[in-house]
Amino acid sequence: MAFRKSIHPVLLALLVTAVFTLGTALSTTARAGTCGILPFSAGSGVGRGAADNIGSLVSTEVDIRGGFELVLGIDPEKVKSGCSTNSSCLQSLGRSEGFDKLVSGSVSARGSKEYIIRAELHDVGSGRLVRSVSRTLDRSPDSLLDEIPGMAEELLTGERPIEEDEDGQRESRNDLFVEDDINFGDDDDGPSSR
Repeated sequence: MAFRKSIHPVLLALLVTAVFTLGTALSTTARAGTCGILPFSAGSGVGRGAADNIGSLVSTEVDIRGGFELVLGIDPEKVKSGCSTNSSCLQSLGRSEGFDKLVSGSVSARGSKEYIIRAELHDVGSGRLVRSVSRTLDRSPDSLLDEIPGMAEELLTGERPIEEDEDGQRESRNDLFVEDDINFGDDDDGPSSR
């Protein structure tokens, strides 16, 4: 039996997937360290409880997606007034609490049906703002639960996640398999005959 010098397409696909997965894992661990979450400030028309709840959602998503060894909320009593907008104060607070990164944020009202949520990622070592993300979101719990994970992902990576509705996803899957005559139930004709 002769030895084939070419790589089987399935093995090549698995190899590419493994390299991509390893690269993603390494980029996630590059953020390893600790991250402190400052209490989100509540603007006019926003209750303290709403700002705290939104800050908790962001904190949870940073913990899930951030690749940090530890994510902790910072005691509000340790945060001086105006500190979340002052880089030297943030750097001093982050160092005294032992954090590598800090997340600060604010929630303000936009009319009676929307929030403007702003989150910022700060590097404690350099004292600089790494990234800032802002979203205007419906005040409904479903909207907040749906949108804050993407907001946190953009805060951590700098890339806004691709958002597609179910129809867009279904069309994309159909486009991938158009030559295979696979029917995803979008029409009532059944499998096509060629």
